[in-house]
Amino acid sequence: MKKIVLPQKGLETLFGLHDQNLKYLESLLRVQIDARGNTLTIEGDEPDVQIVERIFDDFAELLRQGHQPSQKEVKHVLQQLAEDKTYSLRDHFLEGTFTPAGKKRVVTRSPNQLRYVQSMRDNDIVFAIGPSGTGKTYLAVAVAVEALMSKRVSRIILTRPAVEAGERLGFLPGDMQEKVDPYLRPLYDALYD
Repeated sequence: MKKIVLPQKGLETLFGLHDQNLKYLESLLRVQIDARGNTLTIEGDEPDVQIVERIFDDFAELLRQGHQPSQKEVKHVLQQLAEDKTYSLRDHFLEGTFTPAGKKRVVTRSPNQLRYVQSMRDNDIVFAIGPSGTGKTYLAVAVAVEALMSKRVSRIILTRPAVEAGERLGFLPGDMQEKVDPYLRPLYDALYD
């Protein structure tokens, strides 16, 4: 049996409506969680109890640092935890959540996206391949804007895709700019988001 005392602020987000997040954790791991105010009592298999303890310790640390995750974000992290028991709440919110231009908050949605963002921050060149709609372009632009705003880089250079120039581009109507714009549209959209 393990007892954990959490900060009062943010418990409704962590526990969920009618303690649904606690119930989800109980179903995910072989534990029983009893919540009395801001004190939790956790019983179960020792490895699972340690995982739950790490989750709540991470959450308490995030609250102390001023982070206030939304209910949707907490639910998402718990779903990731179902797939990977080593998934870290702290890493997700401290490294996978950022506000590139001080406006909209960008949140990674999977461990692979978190690794992608970390790779872009740590390396000069990163190649990403994968299905469309998985956030490759959006995250790349967000990390680029973050680097620009923090003065780690002095400019962002948008390049067109490797297509043949001039008339060989095809029978698309318009001048060169009108022919290349559709390829750059996802970059513009992410940049102005």
